[in-house]
Amino acid sequence: MYGKFIVLLIVCFSMLNGADTNTTKPQTLVKPAYVNIVSNVVGTEVYLNGDYLGKTPIKRYNITPNKDNYLYAFANKKFFKDDIAKTINIRVTTIPTIYLKFERAKAKVFLVGEDGDLYLNGKFEKVLHARNRVFEVDADTNMEFRIRNGYKEVVFYKDIYADSFNELSYELITIPLDIRLYTQTIDNEMWEDTKEATNTPIEWEKAQKYCENLRIGGFGDWQLPTIGQLDNLHKNHKDEIYNGYGGVFYWSNDTESGRNNIWQYAKGLNIEDGEIIKSVQEFKDGRVRCVRIINKDLPIPQFEMDNNETIEPMDTNITQNLERFLLK
Repeated sequence: MYGKFIVLLIVCFSMLNGADTNTTKPQTLVKPAYVNIVSNVVGTEVYLNGDYLGKTPIKRYNITPNKDNYLYAFANKKFFKDDIAKTINIRVTTIPTIYLKFERAKAKVFLVGEDGDLYLNGKFEKVLHARNRVFEVDADTNMEFRIRNGYKEVVFYKDIYADSFNELSYELITIPLDIRLYTQTIDNEMWEDTKEATNTPIEWEKAQKYCENLRIGGFGDWQLPTIGQLDNLHKNHKDEIYNGYGGVFYWSNDTESGRNNIWQYAKGLNIEDGEIIKSVQEFKDGRVRCVRIINKDLPIPQFEMDNNETIEPMDTNITQNLERFLLK
């Protein structure tokens, strides 16, 4: 009897152990971690643990936290140096930003043409002469080469590729007298620089037509500047206008309609303090300084909007009073 009891206990334990073996234990879910990936090169290709993530910027990509993740990135080999390979380890409670910084690769340039002063991307580089025409630069797209000798110059734009020998030929051309006297070339822009533009107040519509009809140096593609161009002129090149500024308010080609389309507004810039003023086109006289883009493949300066845009009090009162009258 005692032996049968022992056997029964063994069978019961065996059944219990078998039940434990067949039971699926719940798995602990691992919360993903997130990371932002940015680069100093637009369109950098990024891989993580061998998987292609896409091009930067990459926002909140989920990865396994608290373990080594292998990041590999590369930029355009025509202009940048080595690829980037690094290990990143991210915690669940953070969303860090990984900055990828690529260095420019070097390239050699050989300029073939007359002697003169070389300006590279708007900055003086060197004086070119017979034994000083080969030099090294950082590879880049749309590099501006300006060679000037007295009243002769040439301006051209070239892509300069990494680890290559770039031979560029040029011919200096005499600068027309009216361009020398009536314009200033700043960055990628040619600005009208005349006493008439400086000292003549004008309504917005007339200012627009003035630029459309302007002819200097045989160029007919003059226009009112954007707010971004005026802002860049004010912040970085204000003192480069030879004839100065006869007034503080300068028109831009940025416009918008008022409430119920009763008034048409145009934005202008106060050249003294950089304030953006929105004014009714018909009730404001501003200065006009026309501009033309030299190389249209390059971007036009943009204005980063902040809180310094105002509406002239006179315009506000006129608008409110007239709209109340018309809408009765």
